Amino acid sequence: MRVPYNYLDRQFDATPLTGRILARLGALASRGDFTLGREVAEFESAWAELVGTKHAIGCSNGTDAIAVALQAAGLQPGEEVLTSPVSFIATTGAIIQAGGKPVFTDVDRVDAPNIAHFDGTQYDWVVPVLWAGNLYGIEWWHHKNGPKLVVDAAQAVNGRFVDQKIGDRLKDAYAFCYSLHPLKNVHGWADGGVIATNDAAVDDASRSLRNHGLKGRDLWEQPGYNHRMSTVEATMVLEVLNDYDTMAARRAENALLLDEAVDRVDGLMKPYVEPGTGHAYHLYQIIVDGDRQAFLDYLVENGVEAKVHYPIPFHLQPAMRPLEYARGDFPIAEQFCDQHVSVPIHEYLTGEEVAYMCSVIEEWQG
Repeated sequence: MRVPYNYLDRQFDATPLTGRILARLGALASRGDFTLGREVAEFESAWAELVGTKHAIGCSNGTDAIAVALQAAGLQPGEEVLTSPVSFIATTGAIIQAGGKPVFTDVDRVDAPNIAHFDGTQYDWVVPVLWAGNLYGIEWWHHKNGPKLVVDAAQAVNGRFVDQKIGDRLKDAYAFCYSLHPLKNVHGWADGGVIATNDAAVDDASRSLRNHGLKGRDLWEQPGYNHRMSTVEATMVLEVLNDYDTMAARRAENALLLDEAVDRVDGLMKPYVEPGTGHAYHLYQIIVDGDRQAFLDYLVENGVEAKVHYPIPFHLQPAMRPLEYARGDFPIAEQFCDQHVSVPIHEYLTGEEVAYMCSVIEEWQG
């Protein structure tokens, strides 16, 4: 049996979702309302409601969302920004794009590789990464006298606390930044991003910065960018959002079955989820105590399309050599990058496929 990692063909192949999207796009085409059209505002309202913030600003992609949010919150050129060495390169790239200087710190645990907790008062800015959709540790950074908080929530679209939405719980964060890349839990057919905030000044500045620095149609109040969200993208994502609750529930159900399988195998470790938080399960990553490559090969040979996200932490990437980090500086992050394997978790897996994948994992003899 083949257990596919990519699900886009299943999501859009002759499904009611595709029909709804095409009908909306047909109506949009008849109006020609393509640049910051009314669907963008409709999407922004829906997104703010989803994550529990007062405002949401649609933009071109998740990378630009982080960069714009940092600038809107007041980051000055050359200021240090504390962040994690475990993420996709866009996190650190966005900090540099915004004019900041990235400073790395280790993650806290190998089975929940989010930024570690320590006395960060020496830094004015921090960009924690809700890696794989896990909210572990985020409340450490949320305190009145702490650094300015802009959260990379690109993988945590439906990450929330058990009793509250993230924007309701962490009201004083400057922004939560999301990606709508086609492989994110809620996504479009092209790139897209969102800045969610409770701060009226960040909202106002972000809307200006994403649209060339314009205030309204004719007043150019500051240098800005063309980081607008496409109305086509907003139209499409509005329909995907209608399936949000079902998608999130299915991922959680699949994760529970995978947890049970991993727990039965010596030398494998499941993701840690902090009590009181909900994991978005953008990724489900197994920690392998032993030969990671052998486990990866075993899964693939048995039809489970497993992957590694990602094998090289930021501080060891060639682009970061000017920062003069070395192997051993962040040992837990390095351990995670050396030992994890991502397996399919998406909501379009059949029950038979999930059961088969779990049986393959349980039969591993590492």
